[in-house]
Amino acid sequence: MIVNLNLWASRVRWLMVCLVFFAFPFYLISWGLGNIWKNQEERSLTKAFEKLDSFLLFFKSREDTSLYIEKLLKKISVMNPSSPFWKTIEKRIHSLKRRFPGMFIFYNVDENGNIIKNLTDQLLPGTTGILRSFFLACKGLKPESPEIQNALKEIFPKIKQLIGEMASPDDICSGRPKVRESSLENEKRFFFYSINYQGGIFTHLNQIPEWDYQALKDQSARFNYFHKNSGIKIGVTSITENRNKIPSDLFNVLRQHSRNNRPHFQIGDALYSIMSLSASHKFWVKQRNLKTIDFTNKRLIFIFLGTLVFSIFAFFSHRVIVQKEALRISIRNQLLLLFGFTGGIPLAVVILAGWDYLNEKFEAKTRAAHEEILNTLSSYDAKFPITRVKTESKINFYTRKLSLKYGLLNKRNLKILAKMHSEFLPTDMVIFGADGKREWAYDQRTTAKTARSNKIIGQLTKSVLARLNKKYEDKISTAEIFLETMSGAENPIFLFIRKLDQIFDLAFAGTQRTWTYLHPIKGLTSQFTHLFGVFWRKAEMEEYYLRSTLLSAQREIHGARFMAIHREGDPQKIFPFNLPLYNKILGFIREVSLKQNSIFSSIQIGSTKFLLTGLYPLELSTYFLISICPDTQIRLEINGYKQRLVAFCFICVFMSFFLGFLLSKKMLIPISELSLGVQAIQDRKFRHRVPKLDDDELGDLADTFNIVMEGLSDMEIGRIVQESLFPEKGLSISDYEIYGKTRFASQLGGDYFDVQSMSDGKIMIIIGDVSGHGVAAALVMAMAKAIVEVECDNTRKVDEILSAIHKILFKTLKRTRMMTCFIVILDPETHVMEFANAGHNYPMVFHKKGEPTYLLSTAFPLGSKKKIEFNSQTMKLEPGEKIVFYTDGLIEAKHDKEMIGYEKTIEEIRKYINCSPQAFYEKIIEWHNAYVDPGPQEDDITLLILERKVLGEKKS
Repeated sequence: MIVNLNLWASRVRWLMVCLVFFAFPFYLISWGLGNIWKNQEERSLTKAFEKLDSFLLFFKSREDTSLYIEKLLKKISVMNPSSPFWKTIEKRIHSLKRRFPGMFIFYNVDENGNIIKNLTDQLLPGTTGILRSFFLACKGLKPESPEIQNALKEIFPKIKQLIGEMASPDDICSGRPKVRESSLENEKRFFFYSINYQGGIFTHLNQIPEWDYQALKDQSARFNYFHKNSGIKIGVTSITENRNKIPSDLFNVLRQHSRNNRPHFQIGDALYSIMSLSASHKFWVKQRNLKTIDFTNKRLIFIFLGTLVFSIFAFFSHRVIVQKEALRISIRNQLLLLFGFTGGIPLAVVILAGWDYLNEKFEAKTRAAHEEILNTLSSYDAKFPITRVKTESKINFYTRKLSLKYGLLNKRNLKILAKMHSEFLPTDMVIFGADGKREWAYDQRTTAKTARSNKIIGQLTKSVLARLNKKYEDKISTAEIFLETMSGAENPIFLFIRKLDQIFDLAFAGTQRTWTYLHPIKGLTSQFTHLFGVFWRKAEMEEYYLRSTLLSAQREIHGARFMAIHREGDPQKIFPFNLPLYNKILGFIREVSLKQNSIFSSIQIGSTKFLLTGLYPLELSTYFLISICPDTQIRLEINGYKQRLVAFCFICVFMSFFLGFLLSKKMLIPISELSLGVQAIQDRKFRHRVPKLDDDELGDLADTFNIVMEGLSDMEIGRIVQESLFPEKGLSISDYEIYGKTRFASQLGGDYFDVQSMSDGKIMIIIGDVSGHGVAAALVMAMAKAIVEVECDNTRKVDEILSAIHKILFKTLKRTRMMTCFIVILDPETHVMEFANAGHNYPMVFHKKGEPTYLLSTAFPLGSKKKIEFNSQTMKLEPGEKIVFYTDGLIEAKHDKEMIGYEKTIEEIRKYINCSPQAFYEKIIEWHNAYVDPGPQEDDITLLILERKVLGEKKS
């Protein structure tokens, strides 16, 4: 088996071209695009999961079953003008019992306090009168009013029998609709009532199994029912439930969550977000067909187009490299393409990697900005306790001015107290006397809770003032016992004395006051007669802190706007209140409230993108903090990077094409000059010279080319001289017509023929072929021509002429060159010709009739050996006969890499034998050019035709 190494080398080169010029660039581009697409997909998926998490948090914020049931029960008594009151109530009660089986026990009375039997469950003996009294006591009265409290307190012992042993009188007597815990048993554990002028609704609630999850389960069921086509489904599932009740995909997700505590899962086209409610119960949300960013189609299109382009490239490159098909691309274009490719591929990688880096840089800058804002907010939150110290200093400044010189409530004291209230925003300011009674209060309203706290503070005041005045009592007051029990100190009064003129934490049962300031006031006798107390709910102190410091704190972050949002969503407690972007970020505010953690987000408003940072503070317990900051600075910085990247890319592209153009110009101008020189050779303008532009290889090539042009100029002169040695045209003498011509293989040839009319009227025909061609063969041919000219005048014998030429050639050339020669002397009168041969091809004789013959005469070529005998022969030429003289260049030319030979030549000559000699020559040469293999001519070709004409015959 023969291996074609050239073919395999071409195939290897083709494979390398495909790899270098397509496969490798395609891999780099696909890698860069793949990273960009992957990052965008991951960000999109993260946002989708964040959306599902927010969904769970929204429902999780409403998971308190007591509050949820309370809202549902409140909705029962809302009047519907389009339908009768009790018909609506009945429908709503049945709906609740269906949704929460075994939970509700209803007792309902009409506007007169009579039991509505069809809407009442498990009515016990004696309950009718209690319900009637309950209803009549509350009918027409406003909740929280003193009237309803007094009315219910009178009948509370009876009401307690109905409600439960744990019922609180203050809670029940408030008159507000609320789910209250009234028993320690699961049966009838909670109680709710709602009363208006049309009737009363009284409800006991049983603590049914999985009470803690009932709110979430009901909300999930209703959401799934009303949003069937949304693609979202939520639920609460216990992993201890029967396996057959849980769908297989959900069961697998819950099992994986129990193993690795991962909150997010993607199964096919469905996304799951899981939240643990307990060790056994999971709150989950599932969304199908979520429209996240997916570049799968783009990847397929990219792969398809890449494969198509690669196939086209591979196909055409295979035809050019392996199959050797011609593909003409100018050198300039080749260089530009090469430089564009070598510069473009790294540039494409730089662009893709740079773009990915800038995206990561942008995200890193955004995260850093969020962290900086978060740290500022955290620092601001941590500084809140310092407000206590500053407030102490300011309050002490005012309290030192309080004096009893002109009475307790003189104008000066009242003015000081009013100024303190406006500046420090306390919940209340109270002055207690030495007997522990309240003598003055800024807020004159009194509730049961404030009355209890005032009583305790009064007892505290009495003990504190007594000790300050050094009046000791053996009897321990109730306040001391209470404080000792609460604080664990041996003598808690001393602790409060040490806290005088300081703000300290103090909380009593039933009151929300947490910050307290106490200042003793001296009377006219230098005895402490009064105790001045300032009380804040912590919310008021926080409000004071926010009002005084929030706007100045945001100056630490350029362009940032800080907001403080009340945790209970009170729209009146937002700082600053007039922030124009508040309505735009309500969703983010709700998310911070639900997650109760620090979160980051962003929002696009117009052409500006804002960074949102939310902090759930540690010190500020009533508010959470939000920052709104435009990302203009970050974008300006990233845009600066992008502009530099684009400028770098343009510079690289420009440099690549500029270098390609410069190099192509440096190479192509000399090549163009050389091309013009070659064109000058083709036009035979041998005086043309190529300028030497640079001292390099192309400059050396120009010098060599000019030297060659000088040689060609000399050869042109030799060609002109050589052409002058040949007959210029055909010869027609008497009955004979002669035509011959030579086609040289190079500038100068070694073939020779001549036709001369001798002085005696005879015609001499000579044809010869010097071995080789070129300058040396031309010189030998010229020498032979000169010898023939001389010998024609000295002798009339063909063998003597050959002998003379042989002697001179042998003596001169010393066997370095040989010459074949065939000579004929024809007598036109007798038609007899004498001929002799010196190693030349036998001339072909074509008779009028019959097969062609050869002029057979043999001898060694001229100059081949010292002594050669030449024999002459004679032949009479008949009318119509034609003799073809030729050199071996005619028959030794190759067709399909084999010589044409005599037979094919004779076969072709017969086709044109009746043509005139000149036409015959032209036909044979035309056939020869078309028949031989393409390529340069290998040897000189001389063709000479001698014809004896037939009188009266016309030639074509």
